[in-house]
Amino acid sequence: MKICVYQDDFFPCFYYSNNLKNCQNLGIIAEIEKEKFTWIKIIVSQFYNVQNYLADLYHKENKKQTNFLAVDVSTKTTAYALSDNKEILKFGKLKTEEIDKWADLISSCDIFAIEDQYLNPAVSPRSLIKLTFVAGKLVGIAQLLGKKILIIPPKSWQSKILKTKIIQKRVVLKELSKFIASQLVDKKITDHNIADAICLCEYIRQKCLTNLKK
Repeated sequence: MKICVYQDDFFPCFYYSNNLKNCQNLGIIAEIEKEKFTWIKIIVSQFYNVQNYLADLYHKENKKQTNFLAVDVSTKTTAYALSDNKEILKFGKLKTEEIDKWADLISSCDIFAIEDQYLNPAVSPRSLIKLTFVAGKLVGIAQLLGKKILIIPPKSWQSKILKTKIIQKRVVLKELSKFIASQLVDKKITDHNIADAICLCEYIRQKCLTNLKK
């Protein structure tokens, strides 16, 4: 199995480790084509195929199903993504005030994840207060339902899922998030809030499954 590492000024690098013996028979080889977008797609697609393949192998021995729910908070409509041990099951948006629907959705997960709030110069203090209020409301529902709650700093999931360890402009992160999310669900994602929820959900899925294996 070849290690495929490519670096681009705009897109980050994607790579495999050659010590994953279970992947050796998959014949995974990524070739650079003239269009950067094309070979990035190849690498991303194959990277997540490997992840799902390993998840299948692992969960044949570990039968317990775990559902993960991640949200990207907004003042009016909040994006969400729900996954099981293997893949994203569904995603979308719900109005913030639809408490019954949120309760139903959160009740379907075992682990609830939300992005940590941070000071953003592009967001007014009033909007930040509203975002914090919405986040607190959803965390409160999760607590009442007895769910495990994870509060994730944005840089944590961005560096892992978007594979970027340097500070990027917000517009770059949005586009990259939509691109990765589209690969994860095999559908074009145009809403950056939904994309962030999908990427955050994938982050906690990988993180939790890695911890389970230890």
